Amino acid sequence: MKRNRRNIFRAGVVAALLSCTISLSMLQAASAAIVVRITGSAILKNSNGEVDLAQAQRQNRDLILASNDTVITRPGSHVILAIPGARVALGNGASVRIAELEVDGQGRSRGQIDLLTGSVAVEADAGQTELRVKGATAVAAVRGTQFIVENLGSGSAASNPDAQTTVLVGEGSVAVTPRNGPEQAVEAGQKIICDVRTARQQILDEHDRVKMRIFQEFAAVRDAARDAVRRQRESGRNAIDEIRNQRPGNLPTPTPEPAPAPEPAPAPEP
Repeated sequence: MKRNRRNIFRAGVVAALLSCTISLSMLQAASAAIVVRITGSAILKNSNGEVDLAQAQRQNRDLILASNDTVITRPGSHVILAIPGARVALGNGASVRIAELEVDGQGRSRGQIDLLTGSVAVEADAGQTELRVKGATAVAAVRGTQFIVENLGSGSAASNPDAQTTVLVGEGSVAVTPRNGPEQAVEAGQKIICDVRTARQQILDEHDRVKMRIFQEFAAVRDAARDAVRRQRESGRNAIDEIRNQRPGNLPTPTPEPAPAPEPAPAPEP
């Protein structure tokens, strides 16, 4: 009986330890982007279904996005996301999937955003993120800059021979890897147009410079975006601390079983 109780207690401790370890791992590896502004209408899609982001925002719900979430903006709408070290704006009629996103203990992010349709504008803080934006025919790697990625047409290069991705750089430098070519550095004031066969750089024209005005909107939400990221990090740290306090080493010591009463001595023989 005593051995069974000890085995049950040990199994409980092991289960608690595994649960805490898994929970800590999940929290530390958790990825999150935060919706800080919605203009018009947008939908969040993931394995749990669909959420109307504008309606959720009106209800003061936390709008936290994770890996494998997809955001779709309706015509005439756009959304701004905050990621540690970066701000991302989804343009009119854009569809974006967060392919992967991780944040280290110093608050630096790394990962990839898949641009399925439309365009995204990215503003990144130098040295604070290693973010990639994958379009239909090219991948743009952030280096601390302001740039726009546009997809012409829909679908991947494999399904659409006319697919084209353009990367326009407003500030800094972007490393762009075309689908069928080596990496190229695209500097401020330039753009690169990548189709399924070629990649060519050009100077930004007047129409392109008009598109860069989107970054004026970032200035209005920059502080709010950074505050949202800071609050999310603090919330994560608090959750980790709470789990650590529940580890077996911090659990109350079980009350020892009382020692069995000694058996009575046999009566002396007459």
